[in-house]
Amino acid sequence: MTGLIRHVWVRPPFAVVDHPGLLLSWRDGETGREFLVNYWVEVDNRAVTQWLTMEQVRPALTS
Repeated sequence: MTGLIRHVWVRPPFAVVDHPGLLLSWRDGETGREFLVNYWVEVDNRAVTQWLTMEQVRPALTS
């Protein structure tokens, strides 16, 4: 991956709300593009780094 770390919104498996995250890397997986994202889970008070699918990650737009 080239470029800068990007801010994203993450909807991990079994989550009911989006979490703010940082996109660290991406790769082409068997079912499409996958993203390595670090995000904070406030309820559990922990940081998670996880590979997620395109459906689980969206860009955080700035205005």
